[in-house]
Amino acid sequence: MPRGLSLAVLACLFLAACAGPQPSGMSSDKEQAEAFLSLGASYLANGDSTLALRELLRAETLDPGNADIHNHLGLAYLAKQRHAESIQHFQTALKLKPDLSEAHNNLGTALMQMGRYAEAMAEFQTALSNLLYQTPEYAYNNIGLLYLQQGLYGQSLEAFKKAIELAPRYSVAHNNLGRVYLVLGRFDEALEAFNQAIKYAPAYAAAYFNMGEAFERTGRRAEAGQAYRKVLELAPETPLSRDAAARLKTLP
Repeated sequence: MPRGLSLAVLACLFLAACAGPQPSGMSSDKEQAEAFLSLGASYLANGDSTLALRELLRAETLDPGNADIHNHLGLAYLAKQRHAESIQHFQTALKLKPDLSEAHNNLGTALMQMGRYAEAMAEFQTALSNLLYQTPEYAYNNIGLLYLQQGLYGQSLEAFKKAIELAPRYSVAHNNLGRVYLVLGRFDEALEAFNQAIKYAPAYAAAYFNMGEAFERTGRRAEAGQAYRKVLELAPETPLSRDAAARLKTLP
């Protein structure tokens, strides 16, 4: 996936550092399954797809007919780039709950990663057709990414702007909007978009990296260096920080 694409669908999971003992004393399998689902979702939101998968598989064993469990299992497999298993669980979630727009959006993400663009677009549009979908900005952001991957920059800009219109504080869409402007050589607009992304997510390392590239391409090398060093601070020992370190070495 392109830099700055972090699976936008994970941002909607609640964030809690749960690592306690297994649920006990529950009155039913379904209640135990809900506890494992909550724990798995927490691990997933914190970036630990392995522990998330462990807990979600336990939840599935206890309540195999729960659409939310299958949707989260799809996300866990997607985080591991296991697309076949991911798609299978999203499809199961939709068989159990056809109006689960989150699963349509997530299935579209998996299909997009596989280059199955027409199928992915159909899933994003299906998600958006549900007037009760609470986070349509995620689907619009993904549509923007789909267009960006195909080099359809005008459509990509429109989709990211729609996502921001719906959720003005959605930092991922601001960053992706900046990426399109960067490709088009519209550097002032790119920098403004990256600044907006950082305004709403001050620890957004990818936005700092992209900002560094925009500064570098406009000859503002000192500011580019500051942005790349911020990446090293925020995301040490990651592929992004290694890229930032390499860029720093090329600056005079």
